[in-house]
Amino acid sequence: MGKLEKKKEPKLVHPNSRKAAAIVKKKIKTARREQKKERGHQHLRLLSERLVWFRDNLPAEKQRFTVEQTHQLIEQYIARHTAELEQLRGRAAPRGPAGRRAKPPQRLAALEATLRAETDEFTQGGIEVADLTNEEAVLYLRAWDGQVKLVPQIKTRRFIRGRLAEPAANKASETGQQMAEEAVSGESETEEMNGDS
Repeated sequence: MGKLEKKKEPKLVHPNSRKAAAIVKKKIKTARREQKKERGHQHLRLLSERLVWFRDNLPAEKQRFTVEQTHQLIEQYIARHTAELEQLRGRAAPRGPAGRRAKPPQRLAALEATLRAETDEFTQGGIEVADLTNEEAVLYLRAWDGQVKLVPQIKTRRFIRGRLAEPAANKASETGQQMAEEAVSGESETEEMNGDS
């Protein structure tokens, strides 16, 4: 007859020990990793909803858009709920107990918050949409079937209200021109100094 295997009971860890601190640290780290992962998934879901709207509302005849046309499309995107907002605001608010007005419907509050957030995003930090100024990105967006996992393959760009030109390209070209002018003026000064000697 063989020996019966004894079930090993887990050792108790003292709450003030280094091992307990390591276990707590590991749990916190995994929780943070999961939160970060979930935020990334949420960002992709929201971006995919936005990109679906743009894909469905792009004019069929155009393959490339100017920055001004992209801004107009973004304005249409932000204003997509205005009809429903007006309808909800137009309804007479029912009276609650003692003749007080009741709270506005949750849908109205949610739409107003969405409108405010998207407007702030467009005016301050820039709203992230597909790069409609790039013909390849527009073609890929039209062919995209709406899968969230393919969203990272769509070239996106941030557009800010009031900035009609590409700031990075303008800044680079300005500094490039300045450097070229300095190089040309530096060469002419060097030639003058060599010629005078």
